[in-house]
Parts: sequence; structure tokens; C-alpha cells
Amino acid sequence: MFARVSTFQYQRGALDELVKLFNESIIPANRARSGHLRTYFLVDAAAEQAMVISVWESQEALAAGDHDGFYQAQLGKVQHLLASGVARHIYELKAQS
Repeated sequence: MFARVSTFQYQRGALDELVKLFNESIIPANRARSGHLRTYFLVDAAAEQAMVISVWESQEALAAGDHDGFYQAQLGKVQHLLASGVARHIYELKAQS
């Protein structure tokens, strides 16, 4: 399994709209993708920072979203709410509980 971890700072007052967009649009879109296993949206509200972790069955399933523009389309849904760029890293999942 592979995980994409995206971190960013969001604009003051944007948290409620971000949560709504993730719950109503981004997470359902991820669920519809072949090879998607889970998506987590984590927030440090005091620091106005967020982390998105999406877990995929394979490196190919994860990479497909980059190749066909899916990841950028999801990012476009929240771009207007961000106060920083998005840092993105790919990890191979080696253990879980």
C-alpha cells in the first residue's frame, strides 16, 4: 500500500468550508477511484494547518491520479481557501494496526 500525504496552511475562518468540501466532494471522489482505500483529513485548528492522507492499494493506483489530473482537480476545489502552497510526499505503508 502507498500513501500520499499533503500538508498546507489554510486561511483564517476557512475551516468549516474545508471540512464541508472534504466530506461532500473530495472524499466521495476519492472513494470512486480504483485502488483507493482510505482518506483522512487532519487539522490543527490552533495553527490553521491541515494534513490529508490518502491510502491506495498500489503505487500505480496512487500515481493514476497524478497522470490523469485527478489530484489537481481535487486541489482546485480548495485552492481558494489555502494560505500556503501544498507540500506533498509519497510513502510506502510498511505497518499498520
